[in-house]
Amino acid sequence: MDKRQWLSASTPAQPDPDLSRKDRRSLEMDVQYWKASSKRKDNDISYLNNQIRGFKSQITRLKAALYKKGGKQS
Repeated sequence: MDKRQWLSASTPAQPDPDLSRKDRRSLEMDVQYWKASSKRKDNDISYLNNQIRGFKSQITRLKAALYKKGGKQS
């Protein structure tokens, strides 16, 4: 059984005394990786939300231009 998967909730300030220095460092690196990964995903979601907002406003402007020219608005 890999102890790291069960001890992932322990913080670097309170490491498990049974872990070796190498295991503790590995655990800290895993935590840093997952935090960075989560931040990247949050940034990707923000980027996509901004893209959607831009597309919606572009559609609104195109509908307004079409309506102004006397075309059908759907």
